[in-house]
Amino acid sequence: MTEPGSNPTDWWTYIEEGLERVGINQSRLAAEIGISAPSLSRWRTQGVLPSDPETVRAVAYVLQTPIVDALYALGYLTQTETQEMRGLANYSNRELLDEIERRMLKD
Repeated sequence: MTEPGSNPTDWWTYIEEGLERVGINQSRLAAEIGISAPSLSRWRTQGVLPSDPETVRAVAYVLQTPIVDALYALGYLTQTETQEMRGLANYSNRELLDEIERRMLKD
């Protein structure tokens, strides 16, 4: 799981590890995030990836991970981008605004 476009097994590995960590099963995850059990099963058996941002957010919430971890597992963020975003979590609102301004001026 190092670059965007990672394969669907990265997403399923993220799901399995999260299920084990929080101690729930696939059926409970499906119910908690508001999708059917067969839809969740397709993530594993057919490599289907969720396309709804709210579903991704709900998965991260139920699995008690930062959403950047879910986005990384889906291949939307690189490892470097994920680490940068995790670092921003400790910033105050003022520091975040300063960082955004710095990045906008850099481009």
